Order: sequence, then structure tokens, then C-alpha cells
Amino acid sequence: MAIRRITRTALAATATLALLPGLAACSGGGQTVEEACEVIQSGNEDLSASLSEISTSMTSGDSSSLAEQVGSVNDEISALGEKVTNDEVKPAFDRFAGAFGDLAEQIDAMTGLDMTDVDAVTEASEAMTTSSTELTDAQSELTEVCGA
Repeated sequence: MAIRRITRTALAATATLALLPGLAACSGGGQTVEEACEVIQSGNEDLSASLSEISTSMTSGDSSSLAEQVGSVNDEISALGEKVTNDEVKPAFDRFAGAFGDLAEQIDAMTGLDMTDVDAVTEASEAMTTSSTELTDAQSELTEVCGA
């Protein structure tokens, strides 16, 4: 039961990737805001298959596979961040990437969790909720910067 609650939190958090921002037309350095947001949008499209796999792992309850897949998405987000160089978009994207990285760590830690340890499960659930909230807030900031 606790694993389902934790995985639902993770699913909600990873679903924010599908809501990554559209485009804006402002500029801020060598790469325009529009160009940076296009990079993000294009990367989001590439992540769709990975998100589908994550969803499947969550519904199957396979926490080990889930952690591996979320780690892979985290790597893809990090690589995407290297392509975002606009001075306005980069800080918001880095916050988003960091929040997703924190969530990935929480999910990875969950794989070794003793589900009979109520205190550990509660702590993990609270940490997942905190990470999920930060990810949602960072996604909102990124959406605002990109003007979607």
C-alpha cells in the first residue's frame, strides 16, 4: 500500500515532464528564449517514450525498474540542460533538472526500503512529496519563463 502511494507521487511528478513549456519570443544572450524553449520542447518530445515506460513500471509495482528508468530520464534531462544556454531560461531549467534529480534519488532510495518499517516508509513518502512539490514549482517557473 505504501509503495503504491509513493509510486503515485512519483508518477505525478514525472507527469510534469509532459507539461514542459511551449515557446516564447524574447531574447537573452546568444541563444534566444525562443530557441532555448524549442530545445526543451524538442527534448520533451524525445522523452515521451521514456515516460511511457516509467508509467508501466509504476503500475506494475516494479520499483527497481522504475528507479532505473527514472535515472535514465534524469540523465536525458541533464544532457538536455547542456543545450540550454539562454541566460533567462538556463536558471529555470537547471532548477527543474535539479528537482527531477532529487526525485530520482528519492525513487532510487525507495528500491531498498523495508516496507514493513513504518517510520522509514513515512520518511520516504514525505521526502517524495517534498521532491514532487519542488519539481512542480520548478516546472511552473520554467513554463512562466518560456511564456506557455
